[in-house]
Amino acid sequence: MIQVDNNIILRLPNDNDKHSVAKYANNYNIWMNLTDTFPFPYTLVDACNVIEYCKNTQSELNLCIELNNDCIGLIGIIFKTGIYRYCGTMGYWLAEPFWNKGVMTKVAKTFVKYIFNNKDITRIESSVFEWNTGSMRVLEKTGFKLECVSKKAIFKNNQFVDEYKYSLLKEEWQGIQ
Repeated sequence: MIQVDNNIILRLPNDNDKHSVAKYANNYNIWMNLTDTFPFPYTLVDACNVIEYCKNTQSELNLCIELNNDCIGLIGIIFKTGIYRYCGTMGYWLAEPFWNKGVMTKVAKTFVKYIFNNKDITRIESSVFEWNTGSMRVLEKTGFKLECVSKKAIFKNNQFVDEYKYSLLKEEWQGIQ
C-alpha cells in the first residue's frame, strides 16, 4: 500500500474492486483516451479479467487508486525488456467524476516516486492522444517533458490522431524533488 494523501491510497487490485472498476470504467469518455485493449462497453467480466491479470503479471505493476474504500481508477507501468530494460511505460485511467480535481496529479507524482525509489528504472514514458489535454497537464505537473508528437500515429474511433509522447528521467525527477 502506498499512501497518496489522507484519503487516497495505491494498492494492488483485489476481487472486491470488480464492481467499482466495472461501474467507473464503463464510460465512453474514458475509453476514448485508452488503447483498444480497453473495452467499451466495459462489463463486470472485463473488470474480473483485468483484476486477475493485475494479480498475476510479472512484467507490469498495476495499482488501484482507492478513495474512501472505492477503486476509482488504475495506474500502472509496463516494464520493458532487452535493451530497454531500464525503461517503463506508464498508463492510467481515473473515473470521470474525479477529473479536474487534482487527484490524478497527486497519484501520478506518488506513483513515479515509488517507481524511481523501488524499481531499477531510469526512464518512464507515457503517451497521450491529441485531445486529452487533461492527461498532458497531469504528466507536465509530474515533471514529464514532451519529447515529440507523432502525427496521425493512432487510429481511434475511426479517425487518425496525433500521439503526444512524454518522458521523465530519474535524474531529472531527482532534480525537481
